[in-house]
Amino acid sequence: MRDLGTLDDSLVVAIAGLHDIGKLTTWFQQYIRDEIPPGNKTHHSHIGGAVVNYALSALDADLDDQLAGTVAVLKHHGALPDMQGGAGGFAQQFGDPHGGNAETYDAIDRKLDNIDSNPDARAVAESLINRATAGEGSWAECKEQINAREELPKLAKHASHVVSYVNDNEGDFYAHLVDTWTTLTLADTTSAAHIDLEDLSCGTLNPDAVQRHIRGFDAATDAREAELNEIRDTAREIALRRVGSFLDAKTQVANITLPTGFGKTLTSTQVGLTLADRKATRTGQPSRVVYALPFTSIIDQTADELASVFPDAGALDLAVHHYLADVSPDEESFETDALAERDRMLIRDSWRQQFTLTTFVQLFESLAGPRKSQGLKLPSLRNAVVILDEPQALPPEWMNLVSRLCRVLTDRYNVHVISMTATQPKLFELFEHTLDPFTLVEADDSAFSTSSPMSFIDSHPRVRYTIHPSADSTTTDSPLSPENAAATVMEGIESPTLAICNTVSSSRALATHASEYVSAETLNEHFAEWVVEHDESEFDVDGFVASLDTDRPLVAHLTTRHRPFDRLQLISVAKRLCKMNAPLLFVSTQLIEAGVDVSFDRLYRDFAPVPSIVQAAGRCNRSFGAERRDVCIWKLESAKDGQPPSEVIYSTLAFGDPLAGTETALDEYREGIHVAETAMISDVVDRYYSAYHTSSGTTTTSLPSLVDEAKCSTLGAKHIINQQSSIDVLVPRSGTEVEKITQLATQSDVNKQAVYEARGMQSITVSIPAYPSNQDELNRLRTRLLPVDEDIGLYVIPELSTYDAFLGLRAPDSTVDSRVIG
Repeated sequence: MRDLGTLDDSLVVAIAGLHDIGKLTTWFQQYIRDEIPPGNKTHHSHIGGAVVNYALSALDADLDDQLAGTVAVLKHHGALPDMQGGAGGFAQQFGDPHGGNAETYDAIDRKLDNIDSNPDARAVAESLINRATAGEGSWAECKEQINAREELPKLAKHASHVVSYVNDNEGDFYAHLVDTWTTLTLADTTSAAHIDLEDLSCGTLNPDAVQRHIRGFDAATDAREAELNEIRDTAREIALRRVGSFLDAKTQVANITLPTGFGKTLTSTQVGLTLADRKATRTGQPSRVVYALPFTSIIDQTADELASVFPDAGALDLAVHHYLADVSPDEESFETDALAERDRMLIRDSWRQQFTLTTFVQLFESLAGPRKSQGLKLPSLRNAVVILDEPQALPPEWMNLVSRLCRVLTDRYNVHVISMTATQPKLFELFEHTLDPFTLVEADDSAFSTSSPMSFIDSHPRVRYTIHPSADSTTTDSPLSPENAAATVMEGIESPTLAICNTVSSSRALATHASEYVSAETLNEHFAEWVVEHDESEFDVDGFVASLDTDRPLVAHLTTRHRPFDRLQLISVAKRLCKMNAPLLFVSTQLIEAGVDVSFDRLYRDFAPVPSIVQAAGRCNRSFGAERRDVCIWKLESAKDGQPPSEVIYSTLAFGDPLAGTETALDEYREGIHVAETAMISDVVDRYYSAYHTSSGTTTTSLPSLVDEAKCSTLGAKHIINQQSSIDVLVPRSGTEVEKITQLATQSDVNKQAVYEARGMQSITVSIPAYPSNQDELNRLRTRLLPVDEDIGLYVIPELSTYDAFLGLRAPDSTVDSRVIG
């Protein structure tokens, strides 16, 4: 534990040495010899917690150490409880030793008596307690105190007072408790898996690899591109020059604010690794980089870019981790031949690599009342650098909590946090939990000696925002139907065009109507046939593009209901077609509007909050073509005669009313039906956040109080993505994969190894969130699937024909209209 954290040494000795003291009972010894099954007699956390409570009291440890150490051991095989009030809270579980909790204390007493009756076990217990208390305690005194049922119940009943006292004296009890618990659980879990300490160390990625990667780019073809490349290089150099000043600053949060297309990903990667190097040198402790993104759908694209920067990265250098890979085994038993896989997964899931690419869900839900498997990550955050890419995509109701959790990161774990986006949501400025951010680089930074990103855009505007009558607050026009929208985008289409929708349903409707304007099969269908015919591990992008007839219009469709493999490769295809200026309509949901390096000639965006519109516009004329392009903001009609998708997503289901803030900001800075790009990325964004945060009350939400009061269980029930559950479906690409995944589903019992193999097939796993509104669809879909493990919602599709290459994974429906409104 000393190597995994920075806890007080006496606390480490006590909890590390005594947490498993209950394993000295004859019952547990019989269990590990397979003589009896596991049960209450083999449960050892409660007796361990009681003994640790005694030891810390004998050491006269501070109350916060006593409470944190005791709870960490009591729950080292479970989940942390609330420290204040509520059913299932710490006081309710351990505060009534002669009433409601008598059975718990009776079980502890029986285990103490069992150890005491065995001379060998008693001698070991005596030795452990002597060491843990530096000679201040004894087994006899420990047993007597626990039998009296006074100290632990008193601690439980007064836990809330301890929390308040610590916080009132500039401490942070929640951070201390979570740190203590997660350090213990990681040490305990890796020890049980026989993982060597060196396997928990991180690798080394050289920040200069980013510069070498950039040198390999094609030379600029004209003066404008050369100037743009120079600005990108200068922005990165400014941020790198300021790393030392950031490290010396009072604040440990910073902003990188650059418009789309100015190299944020590579800049933040080099800055993050450089900062980590300097932190490691200064502290003598490892410093890792955790790069968090809002969506799993864009992780693979970023991972692909990082793989090209670090082609020789090993298992301890770089890892991708999101919920599809979150299969930590906790206390499950494994066959011997699965042990190596278990070790690998434990290391990956505990973020021990030098650079981990993950999601906001994984990062912040692991900090907010984590389960054991989630908590394994937290010790790796010590002394780390955390990069938040596109933080404006965080749910607004979570922003106040995220700001509070960033304080846990900076104050407890010595983390430096970097917020990186073109549209800063004022995560650090408007919320009270951190100091104001340090500026690493910004769009109009005075450190640019010649052109800055803002002045370059002013001189060479990429886009102009045009407000369509259907989205104009000054008109009474109705939302646009999918049929009319398709006619608008397909009429005379001559160049790459992107249409971004707010829902899967509306994107399917628009794409289906658009496909009626082409005589041949869609790009998706041609792609699916190519993959089946070639059945290769590597997709030949150039060969596939060469097989296309680019003289005729092409229609492609992409949502999260398509396989990750399809999404990644079709985006690669779209990049090629955009460079060829082919007549392509690419219909997608929001998955393409952030973190995707692709440049379309025209763009249509269904009405959305300002940051989403700006992010979407970053996919249009990204390379600053010779002429300014139009980004059309329109409002689409529901495909099912209900609320417009924009209102469903951003009004009915959203926190506050971000669409009202969008209308306010657009109306203030519009010139007729147009908004200039420089106004949009600066004034309109600032006006939007000012209006939205004020009207919605994001800065006063109550979630941070759950951290302050250490309500761990309540906090753990909060989720960034509000959904009841999801089902994950393996969708094969070829006959070979059909056979392989069908075998996984035909086990006589739920086979853990089969689950792990299935979870490893992330590139063909489609996840569908389960909401009350789509239960009928999911139930119909399940009739066509084979289960791998129904308890965790893991299925396979047994036939290629049950996956629609154009529309993606969907429930079967015999009606013609279902192809439009599914």
